[in-house]
Amino acid sequence: MNLPRTVQAALGCHPGHPRHPRHPCHHRLSRRTPLTPLALTTAAALMALSPSQALAQPTCVIPDLLGSYNTRGTARDVTVVGTTAYVADGASGLQILDVSDPANPVWLGAYNTPDIARGVTLLGTTAYVADGGSGLQILDVTPNAEICLADCDKSTGPCILDIFDFLCFQESFVAGDPYACDCDTSTGNGVCDIFDFLCFQNAFVNGCS
Repeated sequence: MNLPRTVQAALGCHPGHPRHPRHPCHHRLSRRTPLTPLALTTAAALMALSPSQALAQPTCVIPDLLGSYNTRGTARDVTVVGTTAYVADGASGLQILDVSDPANPVWLGAYNTPDIARGVTLLGTTAYVADGGSGLQILDVTPNAEICLADCDKSTGPCILDIFDFLCFQESFVAGDPYACDCDTSTGNGVCDIFDFLCFQNAFVNGCS
């Protein structure tokens, strides 16, 4: 007997296929032709499908970029809770972003972990950061009413402002870091100019609440 067209189509057969006595596309089965259980199962499954199902192709998905944010370090992992993204950012520790508008993510804060932040997960308002040689870092990420933009350098502790914060901001500004270039957004995000320096200076004078 001839193989059903559905089975032939699944095997890649077509009307112009070269005839060969051993090719499954044009093989006629007799009552004495031995069939393995696998062959019988496969043939039965294919015969149960309609031609459109047998020839169905997987649906292609072409991603469309909605937005991006160039973090200070090397992003290794991310966890999103609601509209907030928590990024394990390598040598720059944990970076926290508002992603309610994917086209315009906004930096909310950061914590410079002792080693290399490689992974992060959230449980409530507690972040658990896999921090390389420093093991597990557990952080309280409860949202604050005010963001201390002037606290660029975390080496002296959270919300302690000194000359190192100015040096940190200067390095970030020269590197084109969004943290520094987005302090003042009147000229647009990602634009580094004198207004960002003035913004940082005002934040430093006002201190951390």
